[in-house]
This record gives sequence, structure tokens and C-alpha cells, in this order.
Amino acid sequence: MVQGGHTSGGFITAIGGDRLISAGGYRIHVFTASGAFVPSVAGSVEYLAVAGGGSGGFSYGGGAGAGGLVYKESSSVTATSYAIDIGAGAAENLSSGAGNVGADTTFALDSITAKGGGGGGQENTDASSGGSGGGSGHEASGNGSGTQTSQSGDSGTYGFGNAGGVGVAGPHYNVGGGGGSGSVGAAGNATKSGNGGAGKDYSSRFGTSVGDSGWFASGGGGGATSDGSTVPGTASSGGGTDGSETGEHSLAAAVNTGGGSGGGFNGKGGRAGGSGVVIVRYENSDTLYTVATGGTITSNGTHRIHVFNASGAFNVITQGTTPTVDYLVIAGGGGGTRRLTAGGG
Repeated sequence: MVQGGHTSGGFITAIGGDRLISAGGYRIHVFTASGAFVPSVAGSVEYLAVAGGGSGGFSYGGGAGAGGLVYKESSSVTATSYAIDIGAGAAENLSSGAGNVGADTTFALDSITAKGGGGGGQENTDASSGGSGGGSGHEASGNGSGTQTSQSGDSGTYGFGNAGGVGVAGPHYNVGGGGGSGSVGAAGNATKSGNGGAGKDYSSRFGTSVGDSGWFASGGGGGATSDGSTVPGTASSGGGTDGSETGEHSLAAAVNTGGGSGGGFNGKGGRAGGSGVVIVRYENSDTLYTVATGGTITSNGTHRIHVFNASGAFNVITQGTTPTVDYLVIAGGGGGTRRLTAGGG
């Protein structure tokens, strides 16, 4: 159980999430998998919800759109359970056609739905619309529109998403970048394929240990084209990846960012989109102690000691108010030698 701002002057208490962070007088719950945020008292929270990003198009493919992003600075909660469903990033697309669409992220608080990012287009195959839309593919196939801001209720009012960029026809044939939460995907031009749209920076609210150093939902860059400039589009902070060039698939977008993956070069495709995330923050200045698992655990006064006599992992479950540890590492000693001397004869 954790504690955190309450309208009566006390602190909210709440459970839920895969990580718990204490920083600057706030508690932060990070949901990288589906679950529930459960306050035990009424109060006010802020939150960020990001959907899964799309995957880039195959073979001169457009960059994928980022997952839709919803950010609300203040929302009232009561003592109930608010279900959270984290959207998966779109499946990779390494064989043919346009990229795939990311899955929606939903948060029962305010009935929020962040829409999955659109897949990048391919030659003669339009890109998909999504939270942010995919970029158009080779020979200027259609680009995808951003749908997040048109969602009903708070999902649209506090939502961010943009269209993918358009491609250009011959003689350049460069493709469009996927849309991002912060800007539209760039169009292909005479010198290169379009860059992915910018993400959004929430490091001042949730810190740099989440997302891509606090950034979320950037679009994927358009893939390079061998009958164009052979220069792919790039992605910026927020989990999206560059378009691929000269015989490589694009890289997968970063997990739990909602980034879109880059489009593929000739005969290559786009890797998976980045999965979504929900982050909830509220005021709480109470001391929170770091909690971890791994090794054999003993106590010494107010300290926990983890002893590893065999290979394993030190896993931080709760990042405390003062998240520091002391450690000692000792390597194995060298082996001795034994000298055998034969007897006289």
C-alpha cells in the first residue's frame, strides 16, 4: 500500500501498478501491464495514458504513427477500483503490405481511451489512421489521419495525435513519416523520406525513468527508397525509430512509450510498435522506502541486506524517497597449484 494529496488535507492511499516511485513530494504509479489503480480515499490525481504504437510499412514503407496520448493534470478519484488495460504495440510487418495498427489503452477513470497508432503505408497501399496516423508509402499512397483528438469526452479533449506525412511520386518516390503526439509526420521530399512526428515531454511531471527519458509517443521515420534518395526519415525522442536503409528492417519502437516503428527499405519491413503505458501521480510527502527482491534477504536495523551466493537479479519494486543502495561485489578467487615430486629410486 502507498500513500499520497487528499482534499481534506491528508494523503491519498492507493495500490496498483508495476512500479512505484517517490519523487519531489509525489507518488507515481507506473502501469506497464494491465491492472487497476485503487485509491482508498477520495482525492485528486494527474495521469498520462498512451496507446500502443503502429508498425512501419513493408518495402519503401511509410513510418508508423505513435499511439494516441491523453494527459490530464487534475482528475477527482473516489475509493473505488479503476481498471487499466495497456495496449500492445503493433505486430512487426516483415513480409508485405502496410504496417499494423497498435492496440488501444483504456483507463476507467474518466472513461479514457487512447487509440492505437496507425500502420505505415506501402506502395499502392494506404497507411492506417490511428491515435497518430501512419505515413504514406512508395508512389504517394494515402497517409493516415490522427484520430485521438476526435474521440468523445476527455479522451479527445485532453488527447494528442497527428496525421502521418505524405509521400512524393516520381522521380523521387520518398515516403512519409508517421505522426507523433507532438506534431505531424513530415512529408517525403526530393532529398529524403519524411521524419516521424515529435513526441511529448513529461519528464517534469513523471521524471526521466519512464518512457524515453520522460518523452512519449513519437512517430517512426519513413523507409529509404532505392529509386529515390536512399536517405530514410528519422525519429525523435518518444520511442519511435528511424526508417530502415540498405537491406535492413527498421528497429522495434521502445516498449511502454507508444512510439511508432520506422518504415522498411526495399524488401524490408517495420518491426513492432512500442507498447502503451498509464502513469498516475498524486501529492504525498511521506517517506517511502525502497522495496526490492532477489537473493537471500536479511535485516540490519532499518536496512535490508540482499546476499547473492549464486547468479540472480536484484529487482526494485518500489523506488523510495531516497532511492540509493550500498553494494559490495567480490569476484571468485584464483585456483592454487599442487606440486607432485617423485621419490628417489
